[in-house]
Amino acid sequence: MTTGLEPEGEEMNLSNSPAAASEHPRAAASASGFAVVWEETGSGVMLALVDPSGGAGSSATLLAPDPATHPVVAPDLLGGFAVAYQTSDGVELVRVNAAGVPQGEPLVFAGGSSPEIASIPEGGLVLGYFHAGAVRLARVGCTP
Repeated sequence: MTTGLEPEGEEMNLSNSPAAASEHPRAAASASGFAVVWEETGSGVMLALVDPSGGAGSSATLLAPDPATHPVVAPDLLGGFAVAYQTSDGVELVRVNAAGVPQGEPLVFAGGSSPEIASIPEGGLVLGYFHAGAVRLARVGCTP
């Protein structure tokens, strides 16, 4: 039985910190390339970009310091990505451009945890998260 799936190119090592444990990786694709986020113990949420051909677009950079955990990522339909993660303040959501540079301050959803995000085809994002015993959903607009 065939799966119809085949590896293309070589695997890349995006996390190069032997002193820290890397966990909870998430990936997203857009026309500008790929973004991978993960949690690095003792550091926080890391971000690396890969160009559309599979070459390294940026080295791993710290997007949100510890105690940021459980990152998720989605394309923002403006050529960049949106990253949500959990902090002691709640869920934070930040946009990064195609070069991985944060665009403005994070939007904070106080007390939230366990974020998940998705792009809306017409533009913008939806953010799902857990808060006070309930699952919540927020629609978020994206502006350049």
